[in-house]
Amino acid sequence: VLVFPIMWATLEKSQQITLAKPVISLLSKEYHQRQAHARPNVIQALLEGISLSQPQPKIPPELIKFVGKTYNAWHIAIPLLESHSVIFPDETRCSDSLSELYRLIAEDDVMYGLWRKRCTSDLTRTSLTLVQAGHWDRAEELLGEATRQAYQVTVQVSRGEAALW
Repeated sequence: VLVFPIMWATLEKSQQITLAKPVISLLSKEYHQRQAHARPNVIQALLEGISLSQPQPKIPPELIKFVGKTYNAWHIAIPLLESHSVIFPDETRCSDSLSELYRLIAEDDVMYGLWRKRCTSDLTRTSLTLVQAGHWDRAEELLGEATRQAYQVTVQVSRGEAALW
C-alpha cells in the first residue's frame, strides 16, 4: 500500500498524467471480480495507495464509486471522493458519486448536507431540511412547487437536483 504513494511522488507531473490511464484501466479490469469477497483484496490496496498519494491521480468518480461498493472499499472510496470534491469543486460527477455512496450506506444526513451545499434552489434546500426533520407532507408540497417552477422555467436547476426531486 505504501509503495504506490512513494513511487507516485518520485514521478514528474507529465509521467503522473501518463500513468493515470493505466491505473484507471487496472482498477476497471474484470478479473478483480474473483477477489470481490476476499478481505483485503487488490482493489482495496490500490485505492488505499491512491488515496495516500500526493497529488492524487484523477480517477473517474464513477469508477471510484463502482469499486467502492463492489469490492467493499466504502471506507476508502468515500474519503477519496471527498478529497476529489475538494480538489475538483466544479466537477459535479464527484458529488453525485459521493452522494450515491452515502445513500447506499444509509448516511442520509450526510447525503442531505452534501445536497444542501450543492443545490441552487431555495425550495430544494428547504425541502431537504424538512425531510430530515420528518415533515414529509410539507417537503412534498415544496418539491411540487419547485417542479412547477422548473417546468415554467422561472428557476434553473441542475439535472442532478431535478433528479433529487
